Amino acid sequence: MENQFNWEAIRSEFESLKSDPEMIDEEGCIWVELGRVFDIMPSSKYYMPYARSNVTVKEAEEDTEFLEVLEAEANNHGFTVRNGEDDPCDMFAVKLAESN
Repeated sequence: MENQFNWEAIRSEFESLKSDPEMIDEEGCIWVELGRVFDIMPSSKYYMPYARSNVTVKEAEEDTEFLEVLEAEANNHGFTVRNGEDDPCDMFAVKLAESN
């Protein structure tokens, strides 16, 4: 996981964005794009976990495990992971603007 995301580059982008008030959302957070679900998740699929879809049980389990590791790694670096509000296929590292 550490090799998939350059957390120092993400932190650097966060630092550069936090000086721009237009980049801070209504919750006081800055969103730094990680990429698309199709490129990040092991299944390369976007699906609703509660719906039957084009994802197998094995793919769903792998995605769940991967997401747990990603969220833990992001937390270790002071971020949370969220899907986009406009497009849930986009994934972001999110952090409060006033955080260090």
